[in-house]
This record gives sequence, C-alpha cells and structure tokens, in this order.
Amino acid sequence: MENSKTFRKFFSAYGGVLIAALYGLAVRLLMADSKRLVDIGGLFTVTFVGVLPFVMGAIPMLVASEKQLKSWIYRAGAPALSVFVFILLCFLTETEDLLCVLVISIPFVVSAMVAGLLTGYVVRRIKKNRGTLYAVLLLPLATGWVGARIDNEQIVETVSNEVVIAASAQQIWPNVVRVAEIKDTEYNAGILNAAGIPRPLYATLDADGPGGRRVGHFADGMTLEETITEWMPNKQVSFSIRIPPQGESVSVFRRHVMGSGHVRFVEAAYTLQPLGGGKTKLTLSSTYELQSEVNNYGRLWGQILLSDFQDRLLAVIAKRCERAATVATQ
Repeated sequence: MENSKTFRKFFSAYGGVLIAALYGLAVRLLMADSKRLVDIGGLFTVTFVGVLPFVMGAIPMLVASEKQLKSWIYRAGAPALSVFVFILLCFLTETEDLLCVLVISIPFVVSAMVAGLLTGYVVRRIKKNRGTLYAVLLLPLATGWVGARIDNEQIVETVSNEVVIAASAQQIWPNVVRVAEIKDTEYNAGILNAAGIPRPLYATLDADGPGGRRVGHFADGMTLEETITEWMPNKQVSFSIRIPPQGESVSVFRRHVMGSGHVRFVEAAYTLQPLGGGKTKLTLSSTYELQSEVNNYGRLWGQILLSDFQDRLLAVIAKRCERAATVATQ
C-alpha cells in the first residue's frame, strides 16, 4: 500500500515529464528511420528542432493537476526537465552523442518552455475539452510529412580564419601543403574536441602542383581526400574536398553531418600575404554547401565548429613556423 502511494505521488509529480521524454525518443527514432516507414523528414528539419520539443513541452501540461497548472515554475520547469530526460535517454541509448546534445539543447529547451507556458494557459481555459488537445501529439507527423515534400534552399558558406606569423611565406609554405604529425603537446584541444570534433593528426601530399592528392588524417580515423585545384607557391593553394563514406563505427555526430546529405564540403584554401618586417598573414578558408529546413541554424553551428577547428590548426602551424624561423636566424 505504501509503495502504491509513493508511486502515485511520484507519477503525479513527474509522470508528464517521463511521458514527454519517452514520446520524444520514439519520434526521434522514427525520424531517424523514417524512410523505411513513412517519410516524415530527418533531423535537419523544423519538425525535429522546433515542433518536437514544442509537443514535448505541451505533454506535461495535458496531464497536470490544477495546482500544477497554476504554477509558472511548473509550466516552465516541467518542459525543461522533459528535454533533459529526453537528452539523457538519447545519450544513454547512443542515439545522440555529446556534440549532438550540445547542438540541439538550446532550441529544444526554449521551444519546450514556450510550449509549457502557452499550453498550461490553454488547458486551464479549456477544462472540459482537454482531451481534444491530445491531437498535438500528431503534429510532428503532420509537419514532418509536409516538410519532407518541400525542396529546401541550398546555400554556400565560407568560413575564414587568419593568423599573423613571424616568419616568411617561404618558411610557412612547406608547413601548409604538408603537415607533419601533430603531437598532443602541440595541439591546444578545446571543449568541442572533448565533445566529439576530431583533432587533426597530419596531412600528406603525393605531388606538388594541380592534381596533387592531399590526404588529411584525424584522430578518430576520419580522412579528408583533397585534390589541388590551384597552386601558387608561397602565395596560395586550394583543394577540392571529398569525404569518404562514413561507416557505422564513427561518431553519431559524424553520421548525422557527413552522412546526412544535407552538408557537403566543397573546398579549402590557404592564402599567404607578406606583411613586411618578416611577418606573414596566413588565412585558411573552408567552403561548404548546406541544404536543409534549418539552414540559418546550421549556418550558425557551421561557423562555430569550423572557426574553432581552423583557429586551432593555424595556431599549430604558426608555432612551428616561428620556431623554425627563430632557429634559422641563430
């Protein structure tokens, strides 16, 4: 009897949160495998980023007591907790990894909390017909089905980072076209590396000049196959980029991004500009294509992730070149 009362008390307080989290996980799995069932779109959609967390935020309100609905803290807190439990379930089941969680957490929490505040108000006003609001559970299926049948705009984005190096272009050039193995002590890893962005290891080049094949190697086994398209010694080198097919053993984030078809890396380029006084400005630019329902949000994270990666790589090259320049003048 005591256990039954404890369970009822627990379910009264957190039942809506658990239902919302499990509902979110079920829809997440359905969207990841939608092409085998009914195509309701994938993870690069407004449905996943906005509609799903909105419905998750509404669910606790549909089963809430009058006392809970009167509380602004519950109406905002229960949806946020639902998202937290959902993310935890995704992480534990390896449906998402840490980097995926980082990317989706903000829009999920915001959308869920807005839904909780709005739905809580509506439920209090429609006390006798609350059951009709359960139709909101079908919303992700409806919006996903419609979205999957609309062609998305394709955008092309370029992210550039630069560093001023106390070395000549002639000293920098060899460290750009080929990159010797980067030791752990050389690379300043950051939070995004800890979350799942692989750090570069080394890059090889089989022949100088246009058509030369450059291969970049990363810590988790990923490789970038690059073909030289422009070759101006000590001034600029450009590469077209091909990423080999990703296997099932790679990180969840890499499968989402590299294997989604929504993101395609196009090219990269290093540009060297002499500044005088023995200094050179080295610029690294990467261009990619993005085609999804959430291009603006994808553009934001593209800027964050690529800029962080390029900054850290340029820092390694700068240290190596300055060290070599110092030795050459001694």
